[in-house]
Amino acid sequence: MTAKINVNTDAETKREAEQLFSKLGINMTTAINMFLHRAILEKGIPFDVSVNVPNADTLDAMREVADMKAHPEKYPSYKTIGELKAALEAE
Repeated sequence: MTAKINVNTDAETKREAEQLFSKLGINMTTAINMFLHRAILEKGIPFDVSVNVPNADTLDAMREVADMKAHPEKYPSYKTIGELKAALEAE
């Protein structure tokens, strides 16, 4: 016996999901059933769900690290702890 589930989503999400599932050789119904069976097996949502969004300070720090990696020449580096201490004392 089957039961009907109605799901509302925006047209673009539906189109993209159908394209993806088609490439995987499945349809929307199969994909949703796979999700439901996996949720039952894991006794929860089968992927991470989080509201753990970085705050503004963390985002700034992440951008700074990315810039340091992309442009190391812009940032001082020290070969010894003594060099670092001297630089900090000079500030």
